[in-house]
Amino acid sequence: MRRVAGPAFAQATTGAQDDPASVVAAARANRENLARWLENWAAKLGEARTALLSDEEAQLTRLITNAYEARDRWLRDSAGANWESAAEMPKISMGQMLGNLVWPQRQPPSSQDKKRKK
Repeated sequence: MRRVAGPAFAQATTGAQDDPASVVAAARANRENLARWLENWAAKLGEARTALLSDEEAQLTRLITNAYEARDRWLRDSAGANWESAAEMPKISMGQMLGNLVWPQRQPPSSQDKKRKK
């Protein structure tokens, strides 16, 4: 991690120095919201992996362009405190979240993955 992480990583992970019991309590108090965000991030990471391994450059370009646009919207909205247009996170139950942890929805192997196995 030391080779790729810089000062932003140190700043973003300062909470890791907190007492584990207080972090657990905070996470449990906000578990439904955290579960939704984790599910969203897992899906986005899956999309990023698929795009990265794809032979189609357009797929990765579209993903990166969408990320840039989302960041620009966030910066604009945060500067003006405009959260009315923010997209609402999809609602999932704790049962769905746990089900995905135990029986994850696997992406079909891409043609690139198939080539590597040969």
